[in-house]
Amino acid sequence: IHDHNDSRVAFKVIQGRVTEVVYATDDDEWAKRGSALSFEVLERQLEAGDLEVVGTPAIHQVADYPDHETAVTLHVYYPPLDEMNIYKPVGGKLVPAEHWIEKPNGNCK
Repeated sequence: IHDHNDSRVAFKVIQGRVTEVVYATDDDEWAKRGSALSFEVLERQLEAGDLEVVGTPAIHQVADYPDHETAVTLHVYYPPLDEMNIYKPVGGKLVPAEHWIEKPNGNCK
């Protein structure tokens, strides 16, 4: 479960089928990214050829659809993705679990 910080993403399912779970928060909740966020879950199934665009703010998760061929997806970010937050659900809220940032030399922390 992650966001793309301030980047937008378009992703296309090249092969297989995936489930995208979108954790919808309102703008007031999103402003509190460092704390627990209330959310609603919206789930959709995507198949080969489907294209989705995810704006900001957005928190989502994309996973292979169970009992189906291995999925392949292509993701394109703008501006380039260099930071994201990873969340875990705790007590009906999304809680920040990790923070990923790309360092200038291409390494991550």
